[in-house]
Amino acid sequence: MIDDPIENDYIIGAEDLLEIRVFELPELSSTVRVSSDGKINIPPIGDIDINGFSKSQAEQKLNLLLRDSFVNESHAVIFIKEFRSQKIDVIGAVRKPGSYPLIARKTLLEVISEAGGLTENVGDLIHIFRKSSPHSPKIEIDLNELIRQGNPALNITVRPGDVINILPIEKITVYIYGEVGSPGAIEIKKSENTTLLKAIIKAGGPTDRANLSNATLKRTTPDGKETNIKVNIKNILKGKDKDPILLDGDIIIIPESFF
Repeated sequence: MIDDPIENDYIIGAEDLLEIRVFELPELSSTVRVSSDGKINIPPIGDIDINGFSKSQAEQKLNLLLRDSFVNESHAVIFIKEFRSQKIDVIGAVRKPGSYPLIARKTLLEVISEAGGLTENVGDLIHIFRKSSPHSPKIEIDLNELIRQGNPALNITVRPGDVINILPIEKITVYIYGEVGSPGAIEIKKSENTTLLKAIIKAGGPTDRANLSNATLKRTTPDGKETNIKVNIKNILKGKDKDPILLDGDIIIIPESFF
């Protein structure tokens, strides 16, 4: 499960809406909006300056004032009901990427919906970078588990400053020419680790004239050198040879058999 509290070091700002609960003095509990100069009014204490205070610092100041004025052991807690017009960024495989104001609490799925939903080229992962937690690693969420399996623990509350990256599918392109049903370029999901045989099937399979014993796999190495690898597809089908996993830019040539 992903831990998702609103951090105590969130800096309270003008126009934030705060719910203040005083457990020993419930009559002092109230919902207040921070003024433009960073103050809240708590009758009968009056105006309290919390400009630039973190949530935990504001709680400490409020508790000190309460203990001085009322109950020595009083305990107040602040809940942030609405953030001031903070921004979050949604990028990647959504229909309307961009910056969105975060005024109230929103879940990850609510933010994705606000950004127009997912595009057709959506991948399997979401990366969330927390500006509010500079020392925290990025949060990685399995999109399949979040949406298709409906795991509520992954539908976390977003925070001001979050950058939400919906990763698109990583694809590679391979080319199959010669004696197959549909020669040409094929786009393949990189994570599928597609083999030569699977690519041939995607290209409509071999024709009756295909020379399966004398195929060629052309591959360009990282240093730009082109290599030609002879492939005996019949041996692969018999389990005698390994079915190679294809890389981006691979070219497969299935020649015609003249016998």
